[in-house]
Amino acid sequence: MSPRLAYLLEKYLNKTHTEQEMQELAEIVLNSEHDEAVAELLEKRWNESQAPEVLSEPVSQSIVRSILSAEIPGSNSKNNKIISMISLKRLWVAASVVLIVGVGLYQLFSNSGSDADKKHVPAVAQDVKAPVGNKAVIVMNDGSKISLDSISGASISIQGNVSVTKTGDGRVAYSGTSDVIVNNTLINPRGSKVVNITLQDGTAVWLNSESSIKYPIAFTGKERTVEITGEAYLEVAKDPSRKFIVVTNGARTEVLGTHFNVNAYGDAGHTNITLLEGSIKVFNNGSAALLTPNQQAQLYSDSKINVIDHVEASEVVAWKNGLFSFNSLPLKNIMQQLERWYNVTVVYENVTNTKHFSGIFSRSDNVSEVLKVMQLAGLKFKVEGDKITVTE
Repeated sequence: MSPRLAYLLEKYLNKTHTEQEMQELAEIVLNSEHDEAVAELLEKRWNESQAPEVLSEPVSQSIVRSILSAEIPGSNSKNNKIISMISLKRLWVAASVVLIVGVGLYQLFSNSGSDADKKHVPAVAQDVKAPVGNKAVIVMNDGSKISLDSISGASISIQGNVSVTKTGDGRVAYSGTSDVIVNNTLINPRGSKVVNITLQDGTAVWLNSESSIKYPIAFTGKERTVEITGEAYLEVAKDPSRKFIVVTNGARTEVLGTHFNVNAYGDAGHTNITLLEGSIKVFNNGSAALLTPNQQAQLYSDSKINVIDHVEASEVVAWKNGLFSFNSLPLKNIMQQLERWYNVTVVYENVTNTKHFSGIFSRSDNVSEVLKVMQLAGLKFKVEGDKITVTE
């Protein structure tokens, strides 16, 4: 057994993992080659506990369905018997890794059955590939546009002593000084990979698809202010003499130097500000809230601020690390994320499904990898070009 795997799983189960460790563990667990090692380690942990070994059929089925938030594939008497024979040990294993593995829970059950049982997972006839390139553009102060793909290692002069460069890892970086306030806007459309930009003050910003950030090419004065639409993760450069201010949907978030995530997509109905490190103060039309790490402020149009404690920050910023993270999300919330990432349009036909789904999937996978899990709940997906039709 790999000592690194043991270390990562221990950190995850104790909820002391970092974002990087979470991503590394996800990549290991998603690889079927490590199934035996993962199961061995989790079984060892289970044996150290004092829980009973086997659950009754009704209780085991209830737990399995609550974990999957979907019907068990092929719910015939044979499969029901298999489910009833599942030990609490395996359920505990599943519950421990379900948010990482996604389809792994189904694989855990199907490994106990025949090859015929495994065919209950339906296939998606057509597919949509994940973004392979970047379609982002920088809109200059005069309205002209620069495609990020056109920026090479050489610096492009923006104005005065300010220039922009794309580094070898694809990051866009501003440098230089200016006494004049000149704004640029970075727009990352649907179907485009995540963009990483370093502002002139050293602040790093990751921009999700269908998102934008408006920023000065050089910060002047006593404040550093940017405007964000969609979703962004920021690691703000510390500067005690100048606050960093994020404006989004009429709300303001003030920081001096910290790490936080902004989700302000219009289809969400409200804005989520999630703090990972440091502290921030959020203002929403006269209301205010001070956040500490792992808290989330939900901002509504009526000035209300709802603060959520003990948020799993690694799930919130999974998109930045190349993952989809669904923690008991409704169907339409998941499909909204797929629309933005794969640049598709989703159409619903007589869908009444109210189930919630959990799982973590690689954003480099085709869309079918996500869809086939939700098909276990009785949903059907038809992919035609850039349109996905959902039926029951």
